[in-house]
Amino acid sequence: MIVASVLASLLFANIAVAGEEGFKLRNGNSGMYLAVLGAVKQNGGNIVQGADVGQPDIVWVFERQEGKAFKIRNGNSGRYLAVVGNSKARGGNIIQWRDVGQPDLIWEREKVEGKGCFKFRNRNSGMYLAVTGNSKAQGANVIQWGDVGQPDLVWCREKVGSSQSNPAAAPSPSTNHKADSDSYKLRNGNSGMYLAVPGAAKQNGGNMVQWADVGQPDLVWVFERQKDKAFKIRNGNSGLYLAVAGNSKAQGGNIIQWLDVGQPDLIWERENAEGRGCSKYRNRNSGMYLAVTGNSKVQGANVIQWGDVGQPDLVWCREKVR
Repeated sequence: MIVASVLASLLFANIAVAGEEGFKLRNGNSGMYLAVLGAVKQNGGNIVQGADVGQPDIVWVFERQEGKAFKIRNGNSGRYLAVVGNSKARGGNIIQWRDVGQPDLIWEREKVEGKGCFKFRNRNSGMYLAVTGNSKAQGANVIQWGDVGQPDLVWCREKVGSSQSNPAAAPSPSTNHKADSDSYKLRNGNSGMYLAVPGAAKQNGGNMVQWADVGQPDLVWVFERQKDKAFKIRNGNSGLYLAVAGNSKAQGGNIIQWLDVGQPDLIWERENAEGRGCSKYRNRNSGMYLAVTGNSKVQGANVIQWGDVGQPDLVWCREKVR
């Protein structure tokens, strides 16, 4: 217990130096907290909402900038709250990234009703920190969105004490893959962008987005055949599998990569769609389809699961990799 206490104090010392204070950011709609999926520490770690179980990644430090603005640094990783690709588009995905002077790291606070409650507007995009679909579900993805009065734009700061828990080490990706089949890139039929992992991350919880093909290895996917004509879809770069955050069955559930420990959300079924090699991919666990937030055609748009109402972003076309 003494060792754990010392380690916790050292961790907090890293996030609260020179008079800095750490805060948790609670969503006014869901009651969940702004978190880094899997408590990862690298660039591109996805931002979600999660319950407070004492994990260090829900602590944030506000670094004051000019004009009453802030950079918001994660106390666990030292990375900053950012928008994928500096996007200005509605639905742009929120991640953590190191500070290299990019404009999307700057956030402005707008006071709202409630003690310590604010809306956080990205100075670069003019969009607000929001939760996909106003979701109240644990693991729901955090994005930027316009302000139309929705309650999920409200975040309430809760000052934290000096004790934080250490993050659990993530398991290493399994290398016991089934010998199979061919490798493919998955091109979205609506946007022409490819299913990708930001920053070619190799850790559990790496987020899925759509991205242009510039030869990066994280665009390659291997289809592992299961029973009943279903598949597990493994990233050729990381060795991790296409999954739904938290095994969620909810519309808008975030798509990530994760180690195969037998969870049901790793199973995908293909449904033929118009176009050579084109299909819709239905998650067997949720019944939802692999989709792009808001039918977006923008590079860096987040990949989620969604119901099929005929939208074009549900179509993905396999391109064989030689």
